[in-house]
Amino acid sequence: MPMVRPSVKGLVDTGVTHIPRFIIHPPESRANNSSTPQNNGADGVEIPIIDLEGFNKNDDRRAKIVNAVRDAFATWGFFQIVNHGVPLAIMEDMTESKRRFHEQPQEAKMEWYSRDFSCKVNYYSSGDIKGRAKPVPAEWRDTLSCRAVDDQWDFDAVPELCRREMEYIKNMIDLQEKLSELMSEALGLSKDHLSSTG
Repeated sequence: MPMVRPSVKGLVDTGVTHIPRFIIHPPESRANNSSTPQNNGADGVEIPIIDLEGFNKNDDRRAKIVNAVRDAFATWGFFQIVNHGVPLAIMEDMTESKRRFHEQPQEAKMEWYSRDFSCKVNYYSSGDIKGRAKPVPAEWRDTLSCRAVDDQWDFDAVPELCRREMEYIKNMIDLQEKLSELMSEALGLSKDHLSSTG
């Protein structure tokens, strides 16, 4: 079994009452490193929000979506989507399955421990990175990462505790195809252009 720095959950389970020093970031590194989304419209900044409702129709609605994507590319380079078709229940199930995985005893999770990112599944804590040039504060995060190899998902490789909820990935693949079509059309290309070059 690899020796790793304790996981975030492992630290919490020990009953720590103070944040460990290796996780504390100096104040100067925190200012522009917030993971909290800013309110859309704050300070006059409005990130483009694109409503994908009616995406599959070949009418004015689809043309409006493509134009919105084109405008977002030209002004921001990115956009937020709503009404993307991924059911809320599937997103909530995925979140719950990750919680179940991380709440297991550390010994159960260690079967998946690896920083070899050619593996289909990796579990690791952000504080266990070796070989840094200088000490860097860790993030307060444990990670379970599941990835496709050559765009093929092996759902049997996923921890059984999370396997049923991987329906989420199938929805993400469908959403990726939708976005690929819209971006291709926004660039003035055939709708299958980006998907055929991947």
